[in-house]
Amino acid sequence: MIRLRRLLVPTDFSESARHALTYGISFAREYQAELLLLHVVEMVPVGYASDLFPVPMAEVFQELAGYARNELGKLAAECTGHGVATASWWFKGRPPPRS
Repeated sequence: MIRLRRLLVPTDFSESARHALTYGISFAREYQAELLLLHVVEMVPVGYASDLFPVPMAEVFQELAGYARNELGKLAAECTGHGVATASWWFKGRPPPRS
């Protein structure tokens, strides 16, 4: 018999990721496993967004990171509401390309 202890569900907060989370919650409940949520905030180059949008990229990154923390918190609360032990992380970096 398979013994799952932890399930990783990466998310980009898209509708497809939402479907994956639904399956993750189901598996976590069935196997009494912990659900690990992960999001990667892409590193942006130093500079300005554009001439028309003169906001330093560091500020843009902070906005994106704040959004990620907020959304991961919502997803974690949803999972907890379904009786699933949940942990969530966000990292800065570059997500792998989609195949």
